Parts: sequence; C-alpha cells; structure tokens
Amino acid sequence: MTETEILAHCGRAIVKIDTRGPRGVEMVTHDEITAMALLIDLTGAGHLCRHTAEAVDRLNTTEQKEITS
Repeated sequence: MTETEILAHCGRAIVKIDTRGPRGVEMVTHDEITAMALLIDLTGAGHLCRHTAEAVDRLNTTEQKEITS
C-alpha cells in the first residue's frame, strides 16, 4: 500500500466514523483498518501503543486477581 493509498483509506474511515458514529465504525473496511494501523506505525506511535496496551493489560490482570481474592 502506498502512502497515498494509506492516507486515502484512513480518510474514508474517518469520514464514515465522523458522519455515522457507531454505525460508521461497523462500516469501516479491512483495508481501512489496515491503513490506520500502518499510519500509526509509520508515524512512530506503534511502539507507544504496544507498550501502553501491555501496561493496561497487566494492570487489569492485577485488578482482577485482587477482586477474586
């Protein structure tokens, strides 16, 4: 996927979400989701997103253990 294609797919996804809200999210295509992931990674935010997700998952696991104890 070229940079132009990435940006175009991302733009289409954003329009769907902005104009249709939750229904728009359901209408986003696989290519548009892939393009958004590529854009996140290409802008350097992918690493930050992965680390944040891991930290949140660890926090949620710890909280679940405390609730069930």
